Amino acid sequence: MATKNSRLHAPNAQSCPGVIIGSNPIRDADLILKIITPHSGKKSILARGARKSFKRFAAAFDLFDIGEFTFRPSRNLDGLLILEEFTPSNTNKRSCELRESFEKICCASLICEICDKLSLEEDHTEEQVFELVTGFLTQLPQTETTRELLKKSYTASVYLLAQAGYIDPSTVPPAGVKSFTTILGEVERYSGRILRSKSSVLSLCRSI
Repeated sequence: MATKNSRLHAPNAQSCPGVIIGSNPIRDADLILKIITPHSGKKSILARGARKSFKRFAAAFDLFDIGEFTFRPSRNLDGLLILEEFTPSNTNKRSCELRESFEKICCASLICEICDKLSLEEDHTEEQVFELVTGFLTQLPQTETTRELLKKSYTASVYLLAQAGYIDPSTVPPAGVKSFTTILGEVERYSGRILRSKSSVLSLCRSI
């Protein structure tokens, strides 16, 4: 028997944990969410009406949010998944707290963007990447200094490149402006795309 707050899902709906690493507006009211999951890599999910109505989904969601995503296949959108429900995890509050700091937003945006550019859709070997990104986002609010924040961001960037098979982490120099610039350049080279959050993070590096 359905409870007052429960929702009925399509028979072919499925659920999995994930973290939002990117989003793109589409049409007048929709969003395409990019999420990384522990067992099936990156997924693109269409959230219909997400930009128009706060009541469309039981819980609001944004970049960096961690939780359970319930979705179903689309019948006419070339395999794109349709979001039915998002349920925040117990650790989501900590990842939301990082939005109170511009510096932490910059670093969180960088790691999510690198993850998006280097991860493949439906890659079933991404559990370690999921653990890295969720761990990074939940630890960020407790990071006190800019230097420590940038060091963690550098380490995470190196790990994501290594996990994708592009570098050997044992050969990477210690964190610094020059080494960070090199690592971010490698991400752009291997992905073939520009990192939009690169300049903000490197500006932080030069300010300390």
